[in-house]
Amino acid sequence: LDPLPPIRAAALRSAAALAPSEFVAVLSSLDPDPHWSVRAALADILGTLTPEAGLPRLTSMLNDPDQRVIPSVLRSLVKLKAPSVETILLDRLKADDPVVRAAAASALGELRPAQAVQALATAYGAGRLDPNYTARAAVLAALANYGAPVACPVLRAALADKDWAVRLRAAL
Repeated sequence: LDPLPPIRAAALRSAAALAPSEFVAVLSSLDPDPHWSVRAALADILGTLTPEAGLPRLTSMLNDPDQRVIPSVLRSLVKLKAPSVETILLDRLKADDPVVRAAAASALGELRPAQAVQALATAYGAGRLDPNYTARAAVLAALANYGAPVACPVLRAALADKDWAVRLRAAL
């Protein structure tokens, strides 16, 4: 193993590009990488494979101990159209980590399942306690994808948000 995480991530990308059908077999002989960025890169790579090849490993990666890996896992699950992706995203919309919540909100805005509207509105309210605005801004963008009638109540509330970036997004 190379000591540098970017080199290990590049090696994984190369192996997947050269032999996508054998890549999963190669992965089965490797332990999870000790660095979160390599595991996040792996999640991105798995999203480029077939669902049959990528989904089993991605599903297990939802339990990664480092929350910085989870946004990549969520994006790849959406790309591969995982059967339970909407349920997973709704669950992650309640995560403690605001970046994970932002990734879940963005993905829900892309998929636009009807049952996510109330969950997104609730997530905006819960995100008011966050030290940064990342999750709240992602929720607003997701709700905007549903159209004005759905988004307006939360957008109006966001016009009084404590962060100027959220107020600006709500005004646009």
